Parts: sequence; C-alpha cells; structure tokens
Amino acid sequence: SKFQKPNVVFKYENHPDNIKYVRQLVSNGILSLLDITEEVIALQPEIIQKANVYLRILNVGITKADYQIGKNCKGCEFKSAEADKNGYNECWHDLPSQEHHIFDLYYGGAIKNEEKEFVINELISSGKTSLFDFNPDQLKNKNGEVGFRAQRQIIQIENTRQNTEWISPELKNRFDEFQYPLHFIDFETYTGAVPFHKGMRPYELIAFQWSCHTIKYKGARTEHKEWIHTGTMFPDSDAFPNFEFAKSLMQHIGDTGTPLMWATHENTVLRSILNQMDVFEINDGSLKDWLVRMTSDDGREGRWVDMNKLTLQNYFHPYMKGRTSIKKVLPAVWSHFPELHTVPDFKDYAPESFIEGIIDPYDTLTKGINFEEMDDDVVSGGTDAMRAYHRIRFDETLSIEQKDEIRRQLLQYCKLDTMAMVIIAYHWGLK
Repeated sequence: SKFQKPNVVFKYENHPDNIKYVRQLVSNGILSLLDITEEVIALQPEIIQKANVYLRILNVGITKADYQIGKNCKGCEFKSAEADKNGYNECWHDLPSQEHHIFDLYYGGAIKNEEKEFVINELISSGKTSLFDFNPDQLKNKNGEVGFRAQRQIIQIENTRQNTEWISPELKNRFDEFQYPLHFIDFETYTGAVPFHKGMRPYELIAFQWSCHTIKYKGARTEHKEWIHTGTMFPDSDAFPNFEFAKSLMQHIGDTGTPLMWATHENTVLRSILNQMDVFEINDGSLKDWLVRMTSDDGREGRWVDMNKLTLQNYFHPYMKGRTSIKKVLPAVWSHFPELHTVPDFKDYAPESFIEGIIDPYDTLTKGINFEEMDDDVVSGGTDAMRAYHRIRFDETLSIEQKDEIRRQLLQYCKLDTMAMVIIAYHWGLK
C-alpha cells in the first residue's frame, strides 16, 4: 500500500547512437512519435494576434477594450491597500463603491438566469454593484424553489439591509443537546512537496499541533490543553509525529463528551492518520478503534460537531458579509457585543478601551513581540503556522531564542483558534 515511484532513466541519453536507441523504444511500443506540425501552424495566427495585443499594451498601455470586468474580479490578484498600486481599482473606478458589495453575497457568483448566464455579470454590466441589487426571484433554483443556499442568501440580504443579527431559535437547543464535557479543538498541519520523514509521499500531511479548550459541565470555566511537535526542540525530533499527535489527543478527550471543530479539517486529519496507520504498519488497536469512532467516512458517522455548519444553518451577522470562517464570525461577535469582554475566560483578548469600530482578537497576537529581533511576520494564520513549523525544523540560521519565540507564537495562535470557538458558542447561548 506504500507509494513507490519507479526511477526511470534513459541510459543512452548522451550516447552517440542516441537516435538508434530511441527508434528501438518506438518500435517496441514504449515511445511514440506524434507529428503536430499542422496543429502548431493552425495556432500561429491566434498566437500572433495575442502577442501583438500584449506588445501594444506594453508600449502604449491598456484600454477598456482589452478587458471585461465581471464575477472573476472577486478574486483579483492585483488588489492592494496602496491606492496607486491597486489594479482592481483601475478596472472598477467608474463603478460605484459599496459598503455591501455585490461580491459579498454568499455564493452570489453561482446564480444564473433562465438563459444560464451569470446574474452577477448582468448586474455589473448594468452598473449595479450593490448587494441589494439582487432580486429575490433570481435566487430560486431552476424549479422555482428556494433551496438552502437561497435561504441563506435571503437571510443575508434582509439582515444586512436592517443591520440586524440573525440567530435561529434552534441554535441554543442544539447546544443543550450536546453531551458534556465540550471539547473545542483545532489542529495545525503541514503539507509540503519534500517529505520530512522516510516513507512519506510528497504533500503527505503532518499533524504537528493541537489545542483544546474544555468545558467540563454547564457553567464551568474553560480548561486548556495543548500539544506541539517542533522538531529539534522536541524529544525524538526525527520521528514521524502523527501517531503521537493522535494518541495524545485520545488520552486527553477519550470517548466522553462532544468534540467540536470549525469546518471539516480536523475530521480529515484524523481520517488521514487512520489510513497512515496501515501504511506505516502501526499496531495500536486502541488508537485505531478510537480514530474510527471519532471520524466520519463513507457513511460512518463520527463524533465531531462542525461549528461552521452550525453557522451556515443558524447564524448570520452583517459584518460577516457572505463568509462563515471563524476569522469572520469572531470579530463580528466580539466587536458588536462588548459584554463578552467582561467574561473572565475572555479577558486576555479584551481591548483596554472600546472605541467604535471593529476589534479583532487576532490582533492581540502581536502583543509582547520584539519585532526588531524577528525577521518574519507574526503567526496569525494557517499558512504562517506551516511556515513557522518548517523554519523551526530546518532553518539553521535561527537562534534558540528565535525558535522559542516562534514556538510561543504557534502555541498562542492555536490557543486563540479554540478560544474563539468558545467565545462564539458563549454568544450563541452557551452559558
């Protein structure tokens, strides 16, 4: 079951009789020669035409005839905070700027009309860029029904227009059904082209860190537990960490209570580790059975509760726009409900003074950092965490003090991810 890529070498590559051996491979059916001269000639006029357009743009500049704005502009790679370097604004400057933009609608880019054209492109071509320019009838599916996605879109439009929060009456009931203790869990993982350990495939997952905030019973204070593998700063640094990672989590939460995650990453990670146990021939029946009980796969219902799914089904705030990531939900909740700042468990992330505006607890991750001693950004996202883990393992230019600081940042970032889940759950009615 292990992945083994054959090492193929043409040993006559630099041989004087190279062509003789190539012909032998062709005659044996190992290689084939395909003449594509006609296809290349057929493409030449189009290539010449496009090359001439690019040359004109380089020499005299771009014109409106050279581009068309539409739904794909949402992911524009040339957006920038610097006005004079913002390529997105160069294309969109003639259209009205909107606080609640047409791009904010949840899955708005997927809506099509009866002619199967994208509605968002129609609106943009008509100079309409507001979220409220969508007609509710346009949100229905081809059968004229309001499906789940359209329900979410209507909730977003109506509550954004009224500037109101929406909480489904079912949300608190869901939490009341959960079995204590509640375990709010987040993982940090690494995938890279170059494997770290013998027997790994390229881009195979490494699980190097978890954080868990636990509430043992209703009304109890949170308790925090964490685990991290940081290479040379961790015993047996050359060992593949995934099985120790999973075993430490199993020992902490066992089979009691309700484990909560945000989206499906944690379930995917444990499912990958379950598969790796066979690949690496790990004989640990108790760990394997626990991983089976924890994970959902092919009709098997695991233990995880997905808070992102709960958000989609039960919660919306206008500041979230059309997003449900934890980094959108947390600042929406934290900024607009300052009473959360007085909860003892959350005080480490509370602002010293509340001034009108958006407060993001992830901004507190920069506290206590001497940036003169750091040569990289603070760990405040998943990509940052991957890069930090790689540096601790393999960057020999780092001092012990720098590695200690990066490790501290990894721990505080992952800890905030799980505390964010607790804060959001508390706002939803978990008291």
